[in-house]
Amino acid sequence: MPAGHYTRKVKKVIRPIGPSIAYVPLTQGMYARINSSRADSLGKWNWHLLKGRNTYYAVRLEHILDKTVAILMHQAILQYPGSDIDHRDRDGLNNCDWNLRPTTQSCNGANQPRRKAGLKGVVRRRKMWEARICVDRKRFYLGVFPSQELAARAYDNAAVKAFGEFAYINFPLHL
Repeated sequence: MPAGHYTRKVKKVIRPIGPSIAYVPLTQGMYARINSSRADSLGKWNWHLLKGRNTYYAVRLEHILDKTVAILMHQAILQYPGSDIDHRDRDGLNNCDWNLRPTTQSCNGANQPRRKAGLKGVVRRRKMWEARICVDRKRFYLGVFPSQELAARAYDNAAVKAFGEFAYINFPLHL
């Protein structure tokens, strides 16, 4: 039996109406979206649901040299060894070609929303609002502002300059 193949039956890739998108069944009743052109190559495997920090991912298990290795679907599609891969829409189950892009760890972190409630890059300092940004693990102070919105806009401008299309901004329609 070749490495990475399962003895149990492989689930069939479900193709919806339309020529461009296919759905791959995962565990727990979930599905991953892929381009139909990749359905044959990715449909050879059983894919499982994996919970990440902010989203879910599709993963398969492969046995290599007596070790079990987890291979994420987006890594299997782009095949960029040692590089991070970013989902433009931040949906880890949307593995269509247009939604995946190679990135650095810094840019991938820039595309993450704020973990707590509030606006990204903004903290309360006494009666004012402070804006700051981290670029390549260095924190930059952007200033103190009288309102939370002004501080968030300062962060948004700095994020777009630092990260370009990878920037996760607070007010996307106002730049």
